[in-house]
Amino acid sequence: MNEIIQVTQLPVIKQNLLSAKTTVINRINAVKNMAITEDTRAEAKKVRAQLNKEKAEFDNQLKAVKLAVMQPYEDLLITYKECITEPYAEADDIFKTKISEIETGLKKNKADEVERYFNEYAVSLNLDFVKFSDIPLNITLNSSMKSLKNTVKGFLDRMAEEMDSLLSIENKEELFAEYKNNGYNLAQAITTVDSRHKRIEREKERITSVMEQKNQEEETVKKVADIITSEVTPPIVEKVKNEKLATLTFKVTATIPKLKVLKKFLEQGGYTYE
Repeated sequence: MNEIIQVTQLPVIKQNLLSAKTTVINRINAVKNMAITEDTRAEAKKVRAQLNKEKAEFDNQLKAVKLAVMQPYEDLLITYKECITEPYAEADDIFKTKISEIETGLKKNKADEVERYFNEYAVSLNLDFVKFSDIPLNITLNSSMKSLKNTVKGFLDRMAEEMDSLLSIENKEELFAEYKNNGYNLAQAITTVDSRHKRIEREKERITSVMEQKNQEEETVKKVADIITSEVTPPIVEKVKNEKLATLTFKVTATIPKLKVLKKFLEQGGYTYE
């Protein structure tokens, strides 16, 4: 390929700078060793100002060169994009799309063949509830058909063995539901169901204990109430006109059932209490 893109002016500018270097150095050397005293201080300031002026002129020339170089370069980028970048990008997109379509078709054909094999083999093992998507397959262009079918066969053979074991286990309906839910992992399904049953049994025992305690308390209250009703009759207090009320303060310590009975006794006797 011929060198179409070349820079021709910048080397010339560089050469001019190199040529000017000798003149500049001589100019600087002539004044940098200048003796500066109180009498020559004003002259030194003039020399310094002249040097700064010369430097500023060089800087302005460089800025002008930069502007002159960069503007054509920006224009060049636009032309480069139109003539080079966009045509190559378009060609790359076309090839990418066509290649992708071919590769997608090849992978689909491979997947279809593997799925047909899966369907036939699953039915032969009475595993028609299993879906092709349940099998962890990574179908690529480099995947061999033999390895893919072996993966399918290994997965279904394992499931067939686990189903034989599952059908002989107690609570097989619940176990089968868990087995399907967790992605066909029999060991995990057994552990999950067993843990669930143990939790339920613990809760049954806890509920039974609470109910028994409650029934015992109710029975105790009933018995004590019956005894008080049959043996202790609240005194009949006749109301006497202008009879003064008195207060008796005491503290009672007993079980909750007995305290309930005492409360009932006070209420039936017409006592006011706090």
